[in-house]
Amino acid sequence: MSVFDMCQLGWGVDGEAWRWKRRLFAWEEELVGELSVLLQNVFFQVDKDDKWRWTLEPSHAFSVRSVYKFLTMQPPIDLSVADSSLWHKDVPLKVVLFA
Repeated sequence: MSVFDMCQLGWGVDGEAWRWKRRLFAWEEELVGELSVLLQNVFFQVDKDDKWRWTLEPSHAFSVRSVYKFLTMQPPIDLSVADSSLWHKDVPLKVVLFA
């Protein structure tokens, strides 16, 4: 189902878009709550074409060069890990032995 279809059903508090075939798990209910907050301020413009825009180019057209330039301009990532934390388990010993 598309976002537009869900909007047509109604994604308000008791909207039809939030009807499910089964009961949701607690973690799924949290995600639905987060999604409904994100969708509160979404309005569709039916007279506009839906299209992708590439924001790294002024022409909004995708190019490998713009991606390469973007990735090489990023600051380097420090991948060093302390030796003491490399082999340290954050799990109790009885769980490690059980596993």
